[in-house]
Amino acid sequence: VISIPAGLDGIRFRLFDSQGRELRTLTASKGATQLEFNRQQLPSGMYFYRIEDESGRFQSGKLMIN
Repeated sequence: VISIPAGLDGIRFRLFDSQGRELRTLTASKGATQLEFNRQQLPSGMYFYRIEDESGRFQSGKLMIN
């Protein structure tokens, strides 16, 4: 579960593998407070994510799945 801070709308979560290929895109509806992310179908490893809001602001980081 990915929590969405209050006041942010139009959130999009994108997940990439280590080679930069986009694997998943999740979009939250306006007013949502969280996104459900199912990692069970992903193999163990390092992934990169990007979370954007509708104004273009973003946050990115690394995610380790084991």
